Amino acid sequence: MTQSHSHAAAAAVRKRTGKTGGDTGAGHGSDEKTNACAHGTAQQPKSSSSSRLAISGPAGPVTMAIVISFLTSSILSGSMMHVGPQYLEPLYGNVLPQLGFLRGVAFSAVLGGVLGLSYWRRILGSASAASVDMRTGRALAAAFNTAALLTSLAPMRASLVLRYSGRLGPRWGPTLTHCVLAYPVFAAVGFATAVAAARLSHVQGAPARQAVTFAAYVASAVVAAWVATLRAPWQHACHGMLT
Repeated sequence: MTQSHSHAAAAAVRKRTGKTGGDTGAGHGSDEKTNACAHGTAQQPKSSSSSRLAISGPAGPVTMAIVISFLTSSILSGSMMHVGPQYLEPLYGNVLPQLGFLRGVAFSAVLGGVLGLSYWRRILGSASAASVDMRTGRALAAAFNTAALLTSLAPMRASLVLRYSGRLGPRWGPTLTHCVLAYPVFAAVGFATAVAAARLSHVQGAPARQAVTFAAYVASAVVAAWVATLRAPWQHACHGMLT
């Protein structure tokens, strides 16, 4: 009888001890969860500050690249507005190359701008402000290298297309020749303008300011190209084109 009482007392002690240990473990678990939540809350402002750092204003070299891009775009656009139709004058005269040329220029520039904005969204996925500036500078350099290459190879491309002018006819011949000759250059200019405007105007938490700055830069680029077009010297024709 005494042994049974002692066994029952030992079982009760073990039961109370296990319950106390479980409560203590639960308390430790809740403390760990609380510490984890507090730690995550403390780290949240740090990620926000790094996000703000990644989209801060452009650095000095990128700002200089944007200024050079602005000037180069205006000069190149003004020159191509004259040179593009003049390449076709020996064969189509000075009227047919002008038909629909402005609409084609506007469409090409807008298409290049859309591609530039799409690429800018990819640039925003970079991890830091340095990588954003680096990829922006590379995009601007690639756009103007492409435009320079297309401009330098314009006589060769135009002469190849003009060989088929008899099949294309006077209506579609100038348009298709511009698609090979001048329109790709304006697409590259539109790409560079969109990337430069997006980088210059991007400000976190200020969409109105961003839209106004972007529109102001694009409008300034269009006005500068128009002024360069008016100031560019006019040549009568591109002699020796078909020889």
